[in-house]
Amino acid sequence: MVADILKRRAAQAGFDPAVVETLKGHSARGGAATMALAAGVSINDVAKHLRHRDINSTRIYDKRQPWAGNTAADNLGL
Repeated sequence: MVADILKRRAAQAGFDPAVVETLKGHSARGGAATMALAAGVSINDVAKHLRHRDINSTRIYDKRQPWAGNTAADNLGL
């Protein structure tokens, strides 16, 4: 049911139909975890939110690019 809602809303928002078809209910969970981590929420707090006992389970959800926001150009303010 969650996947159906995500797909319907993504289609209404104009997402590429090929992308819409790849969405799963778990996509929202992973996206929320990644966005929280990117916003500076500690991995421990994200783990609590996801109800993970093992922090390694939470790390699986971290889809941030390791280089994003930490390049030489970023550090120079470019």
